[in-house]
Amino acid sequence: MKVSRLPSSAPSSTASARDTELELLRTEVELLQRRLAEDECGLVKVDERTLTQAEREARRKGAAGREDPCRLNIDAPLRLSSRR
Repeated sequence: MKVSRLPSSAPSSTASARDTELELLRTEVELLQRRLAEDECGLVKVDERTLTQAEREARRKGAAGREDPCRLNIDAPLRLSSRR
């Protein structure tokens, strides 16, 4: 049985550079996703702070208020990571 090998379309140094670039892009996307989640949580805290006490209590009694960690300690200061 003959096994044929196709020549690689890119030298290993080019493939290595591409892998490095892809890893960098993945890392940047993950960073952006964390920042977006942080911003969304900050907006939820601000939203919670604008509710009346009765609305806050009603939300806490509902499932959404108990399950959302961003709404648990609304009086905590907003801490957003620094931007570049």
